[in-house]
Amino acid sequence: MQFSVDNISKKILAGLSWDVGRSDSPSGAMPNVHDVDLSCALISKEGHVIDMITPQDPKRDVYRAIVQHSGDHHSGGSDFEDEDLQVWLDKVPENIQAISFFVSVKGATHLNQVEGIQFTILDGITLEQFCFTDLAMIKPVESSDHMQAYYGTFLVQRDGAGDWDLLPHGNYFRDMTALELDLAKVMAS
Repeated sequence: MQFSVDNISKKILAGLSWDVGRSDSPSGAMPNVHDVDLSCALISKEGHVIDMITPQDPKRDVYRAIVQHSGDHHSGGSDFEDEDLQVWLDKVPENIQAISFFVSVKGATHLNQVEGIQFTILDGITLEQFCFTDLAMIKPVESSDHMQAYYGTFLVQRDGAGDWDLLPHGNYFRDMTALELDLAKVMAS
């Protein structure tokens, strides 16, 4: 999908939401709480990660005019998005070629174990939906209690005419080196 910053409000909102889990205990006393995070990587023209915006390190001072993270939400169940990233496409400097959005779940939990987990990209003003992904349908990847896997959802990439392409990413990766390798394939397609 391609969109021009002239045809939208110049601001997109990438949102992540999930439900508070049900209890595994017969009494139903304690619900399963999943700590899910939405982050993004700012990507250079060469396909390297320039910087990352995470709920734990939103870099509000450095990227305030470009990207704002809503902050870390630990349990899900909000009325709108549990975590979101607002991006002003018309303010993105030329050295940033793309922005990759990704999701992670702390611990050994897989995306398909988190109830109601979904990712959307919306027009940041009108809230028109550009894409939606039901992340509960994503197949799990091998993980351990000490490893956190990231799932790349979508990439917005600048084209030569000043427009932005919205490209599906759809892959797991373990670290930023793996992300760069994977993004090289997505950006080349």
